[in-house]
Parts: sequence; C-alpha cells; structure tokens
Amino acid sequence: MSGRACTSTKFCILRLFVRRRPHGIFRRLPAPRQAEPRLTEQCFGKWESTPRDGADFREAKKQFVERHEGGESMLHLAQRIYNLLDDVCAHADTVYLLVAHNGIARVVHSYFYEMTNEEYAGFGIKNCEIRRYDF
Repeated sequence: MSGRACTSTKFCILRLFVRRRPHGIFRRLPAPRQAEPRLTEQCFGKWESTPRDGADFREAKKQFVERHEGGESMLHLAQRIYNLLDDVCAHADTVYLLVAHNGIARVVHSYFYEMTNEEYAGFGIKNCEIRRYDF
C-alpha cells in the first residue's frame, strides 16, 4: 500500500473482457456511474495490436521505464493509477467498483501488495474476475 492511513474505503476491480459495449452491465448497477479517464488502458507503443502472450512482449513488459516507441512507461501508468487510488482513499465512506483492463488490474494489485518485477510483469486476473481490495 502507499502508506496512507485509509482504513475503511473498500473497492473492487473487475476485469471485463469486452467484445461489445458493456452498457448492459452498467445499466443494472444501482449506484451512480462515471467514466474515470485515469482507468484508460496503457498505450504500449510499438506493441499495440500484437499478441499479449508473445515472448517479445512479455520481455518488453519487464522494462518499467521504457515507453516502447511512443507508448506509456509502466512507471507513468503506475503514477496515474496510484494517484487515482489515493483519491479513492480520500472518500473513506464510499465503495467503488473499478472496471479496467488487465494492465490496470496489475497496477492496482501492486498498490496493495509488494511484488518483484517478475511477479508484476506476470500478474493478471481472469476475464470478468472480481477482486476486492480494502484500504
């Protein structure tokens, strides 16, 4: 965790594999919804539109400072998501459901749990899996 004293905020992260627009899911949620631009998927630069399970891409993900020729580094992504989580922590009486791609889920997990670079690069959650994190 980031070291902040935030004890009662709860949220879940849902990895949603979207082949179609997910609006039907969100219409069923009773709580107010809003798009959060900081949850935008990481831009992988030259690796965009390449297989995510390819050996070269797996190795490239281990380079946390590299921007991959026009993309976003892992460190910049982590800053964006950690700032979001710090903001979520500021609203201790609210429960949040964050819907994001696997790369964002990886960063969220690293906010709460210490991970080696190898563990971080290899971390993932399943499609439609829900994980709960408590501050």
